[in-house]
Amino acid sequence: MTNTTYYRRGARINQSGCPVVYTQIPVIIEVFEPHQQGSISIQTLSVCPGTSGNKISGTAQTGGNPANRSYRWQTSTDGTSGWTNYPGTARDVTLLHQTVSGFYRRADDAGCGTKYTNVVGAAVFAYLTAGSITGTQTVYQGTRPAILASSIAPGGGTGNFNYRWEKSSDGMTGWTAVSGAREITYHPPVLATIS
Repeated sequence: MTNTTYYRRGARINQSGCPVVYTQIPVIIEVFEPHQQGSISIQTLSVCPGTSGNKISGTAQTGGNPANRSYRWQTSTDGTSGWTNYPGTARDVTLLHQTVSGFYRRADDAGCGTKYTNVVGAAVFAYLTAGSITGTQTVYQGTRPAILASSIAPGGGTGNFNYRWEKSSDGMTGWTAVSGAREITYHPPVLATIS
């Protein structure tokens, strides 16, 4: 608030010696600083499906009537239209269980109209699929098995994958990482025992 002015009105009759009487309740005119919305930024631009905890941080709005300041979050699928309210009335918001990509903005109000922040986007990767492998075989003890290959490649995410192979004696429990096996295919060594 930059200035507050109170007004009252006085009246008297045009007669010498009569007092001036004033209105008992003054009129108040408050002048506030121009309202300026804040700005927002997002913690992580791209996340895996179902991720919670991605935070959008915002700076405070300024000006307007401090007693009437409020925040409201909105989301849109394309960032330009179809805005709907998103849970949150604080300066910052934490996104919960993101399953689809979307855009976000904050509506800042200070009693003199709503202004909107910049828009930020949060991309959600496609769900990951493990694909499948081939190479089931029977070999004699002391013989090196054939390469275990990919029959269906993994999918989703960014499309760039890191791999790890694991082994187990029964195919259900006791899975342990195979040291150094970090490629899409794996060539097992000669097996001295049945696996």
